[in-house]
Amino acid sequence: MKKLLVFIIGVMIVMSLNACKKEEQSKENTTEKIAETTTEKMVTTEPEPYLGENVEYLTYEEHTIVHVTENLVQGILGDLYYDSGSLILKEGSLTGTYTSPIINTKTFDELVGSWNAITPGKSNIELKIQVRQNNEWSQWFTYGRWGFGKYNGSISNQQDDIARMSIDTIKLKNSLGADAFKYQISLTRKKAEDESPQLKLVAATMKFTNDVIETIDLTELNWKTDIEVPVHSQMIVPTIGNIICSPTSLTMLLNYYGIDYTPSETAAKAKDIGANIYGNWSYNVAVAGALDLEGYVSRLSSIDELKLLIAKGNPVAVSVTVKDSSQLDGLPLKSDGESVMTYPGGHLLVVRGFKEVDGIDYVIVNDPAARSDDKVNRLYKLDQFANIWKHYVYVVKEKTINN
Repeated sequence: MKKLLVFIIGVMIVMSLNACKKEEQSKENTTEKIAETTTEKMVTTEPEPYLGENVEYLTYEEHTIVHVTENLVQGILGDLYYDSGSLILKEGSLTGTYTSPIINTKTFDELVGSWNAITPGKSNIELKIQVRQNNEWSQWFTYGRWGFGKYNGSISNQQDDIARMSIDTIKLKNSLGADAFKYQISLTRKKAEDESPQLKLVAATMKFTNDVIETIDLTELNWKTDIEVPVHSQMIVPTIGNIICSPTSLTMLLNYYGIDYTPSETAAKAKDIGANIYGNWSYNVAVAGALDLEGYVSRLSSIDELKLLIAKGNPVAVSVTVKDSSQLDGLPLKSDGESVMTYPGGHLLVVRGFKEVDGIDYVIVNDPAARSDDKVNRLYKLDQFANIWKHYVYVVKEKTINN
């Protein structure tokens, strides 16, 4: 009887211990679930920087490809991540590189790259582009290291069997053209504790070998308008006045968007010390991007595309070439008497609108080659203008994406 009593007591103790053990396990499981829930809430409220989702290739038919926000991280990221509208360096990294997917396009024989970046301190960025012809890739063509307000220079003598770099334009060497490109962009800073450069936009525009002009319905759009763009004459700027049409045109656009720059200040920021010029297209639009605007080089197929930009309220800087004064009536006068300016080597001016006078269509421009500010605003016959513009433009506007 005594042995039976001891056995029963022992069983009760074991059962009690097992019950305690199960209760502890239940508490542990509950604690783990609470911890998991808390962690999930933390991840939801404090997300990690976006690292992107890789794709192998993209296909486009437009002249101009503009990559912003998540488009900037579809390729391969090295020591970079996307956060708050920009690609930036990872903590502790001095250099990071992003390589885009292969971008398939219509066949083209020219390409111009551009970018928008913030480059604090001694930081900089560098854009490189490869083009593909007959399944063979060219070398990487570089635009040189660039930083806002720094000594920036394009790199000369870049060429291989496929293409060559002409300051800001990659030109194919034969009639076969290229059918794809990819770009690589590097961000660099001097010290790990320095603020990172921020890449906000990369663009590429192409001159298609067999361009097709798309029909644009403008009937419901107000393109016969005049956008009040501030005027500046390049010719009144001492010493460099006759060679700063590009930064002067850009200055007029900057002023329109409320940025108080003079042609001299813009020229200093846009200068290409490698080629010793102020007309590097990529460097000029990079200035706009560094001043919190969206700026890139684009190529338009037709005057209708230009009208469309005006109808949307976007004045643009346009490249023209005038070899003989008979090509364009109303050109500015030279300083020597009554002879007029011509632009055989190319010229930039601002298109600000269109109008009709006595049954004739005119384009309204700010031509910085005028001898004084009061003569900058001019009218050129649209049919003549259509024959002398080179289709390349600076698109400068307020940011479409709020970072």
